[in-house]
This record gives sequence, C-alpha cells and structure tokens, in this order.
Amino acid sequence: MIRKTVAMISLVIMMMSVSSFAEVSQYEIKDRFTPTGLYMLYGNNMVSETWPDRDGRTDQGWYVTWFQDRKILREVAYNPDGKYRYYAVPHKDGTCSILRMELPDAANMADEKRYSNLILYDWDENGLSNPRQIANNIKEIRVAFGGFATWNPNAREIGIFDSSGSKLFILQNAESMPIRLAFDQLGNIWVMTAVYGERYKDSRYYLRQIRNGTLLWEKKLDWAVSIFPDQQGGLYTTESLGTGSYKDVGITHLNADGKEDMRKTLTANKVVIGCTIRPDPQNGQIIVTGRAVANSRKIYRVYRMTLDTDWNIKSIDVRKLNYHNDYNLNVRMSLDGICFVHANGIDEQERGDIHPVLIPFDELEAAENPGIALR
Repeated sequence: MIRKTVAMISLVIMMMSVSSFAEVSQYEIKDRFTPTGLYMLYGNNMVSETWPDRDGRTDQGWYVTWFQDRKILREVAYNPDGKYRYYAVPHKDGTCSILRMELPDAANMADEKRYSNLILYDWDENGLSNPRQIANNIKEIRVAFGGFATWNPNAREIGIFDSSGSKLFILQNAESMPIRLAFDQLGNIWVMTAVYGERYKDSRYYLRQIRNGTLLWEKKLDWAVSIFPDQQGGLYTTESLGTGSYKDVGITHLNADGKEDMRKTLTANKVVIGCTIRPDPQNGQIIVTGRAVANSRKIYRVYRMTLDTDWNIKSIDVRKLNYHNDYNLNVRMSLDGICFVHANGIDEQERGDIHPVLIPFDELEAAENPGIALR
C-alpha cells in the first residue's frame, strides 16, 4: 500500500514565473497537506513531515518524505494504529536521520511516561539502518537543524543531542519541554523553556546558552522570542511590538555572553510582517526574509532583505503570490542559500482541491515594497 501511494506522489518545483493561482495550480505537493515540519537541505532536496489530511486528522496516516529533484527519494510512513511514530532529524551537512518513538498502549495514553525507547536511525538508500537507543520515558521531543532535545517530565530533564545521537547536555530541573531550540556551526546550543500562567501575560520564559557541556548563561524573559544564531557565538531574537493588527518586529542581538548589544525595529505600511534571519559569516551578509500581507486588501507579498554586518540595508527584493488567499506565506531558505516560498492555500470554498506548493522565490513576480524598512 505504501509503495502504491508513493508511486502516485511527486513534488514539482516551479521553474517559471508565477503570480496567480491559475499559473501555479499544476505545481503541487500532491496528496500531502499541512506540513508540520519542512526542512530545506542542499539544492532541490527537502524533507517534510506531513499529515495527508488538511485538518491534521491522525487517523489518516503520517509521513516523513525526502524529495529530491521533483521526485520522492525515500519515505517513512507512520500508521496511527501502529506502534511507532517517526521524526526527521536534519543534519547541517544536508543528510537526515530518523527518530522513532514507541507509542504507548491505548490504556496508558494519559500516563506521563507517554513515550518510551527512543531510537535514532541513519536514513539512506538502504532505508533505516544503524539503530541506537537514545533515551527512555520521553514524552516529547524538539528537533532543530543539527540536533534535537528530549523531555522527561517525571525527572524534569531535558536531554540535548546532536543529529548523530551524541549526548551534549542534560538540563536538570527544567521548567518544561523546549519551545525553542537552535544549534550553530561553532557548537553553541540555545534552548528556551516556559512556565505558563493562567493568563498569557503571566507566563515566564527562560533562554539558556550551552557550549562544550557547560551552561554559559541564562536569561529570564517576560515573553517568548524566536531565535536565530549569528554563527559567531551570538544570537538574534525577534518579537512582535505594539498593538493592533499591524505590529512591528523587534530584533535584538545577544553577544556570546548573553548581553544585548544591538536593537532594531522592522516596520512596514499597514501589513502583517514576519521575519527570519540567516547570517552568512563568510561574506558578511545577513539575509532577512518573511511575508508582508494584508488579507482584507488582498496584499500577499514576500521579501528578501540583504544587510551588511552593521545592519545597513543593501537591497530589498519583494515578490507577490496570491495562492488561494493564503496569508501565511512562508519563505524558506536551503542550506546553500536558495529561497523558496511555501503556501498551503486557505480558500474555504475550494480547500478540498488545493494542494501545497513550494516555489523558488526568484521565479515569483516582482512587486512594490509595502513600506518595509529597518530602523
């Protein structure tokens, strides 16, 4: 059954200019909906964790799929009625491993020891190989490029591992499972945990940096932030600023000692703006990407901003894509710096006929800048 399903599925990367649904409808991720994870590797390689049902119905099955050059290279399928669930663990060298988590019996679903016997596999042309046990009594995991973290609520421990399964650190007396996790090329690790209050504003967050098995520093925050390593031992964080529908984005840089040494604000003209940050230490450039949308006015934009090391803007490239009024356009960058735009489409009247698309940023039609600025 799995082979038959796989044979019917293909990923086609758009290689022509597009700007409307009519032009992009044939370039789809067939029979795959609502990716819960999407990892861009080198070139035309990507790994997705995907429910085949748009609403995420677990009884419809689940997949980890590796696409290469518009075709399925390999795939692991999870049957909800079976015993195991699988997660992709992407490596910084463009390869990928698979974590297998053993599901509990139905009678024990409410038990804190929800998962047991976490196994890591190599994933290559021979399938899953070289199994090694990672941990027991794990309830949840968090994966990032370069490694993953495990959460044992009974022991209140977070185990941090590299993508090959080597244990890097055990964080004891942890507040919760990691809600953010990041690794850089120098061996630094950042992990964020949370203590949730009855109201959102009563919640507290803890950000920690670890290197060579040592906790370097920790900070208590009043809000959750997104984190992006600067690949030189420091970290960029982003957060929403202000009130109303059109919030600015605050960007803060923490140096290797966890001290704030830069703060910027990303703004736009009455659009919802988001951003991710990808520094390139080799050429000194910093790439900021994201969406800039206003659904009520049918403005659907994505952008790629190039900065120098002092955060001066060198260029801003804005493109447009209206894919079934999808205002959650997501710009993803491969390990070799190629930008793609991922869209699911949300038009309720047509959603049954909509398939996700993944489109090279440079193939989209250019658009006017909706006031994106950095100050």
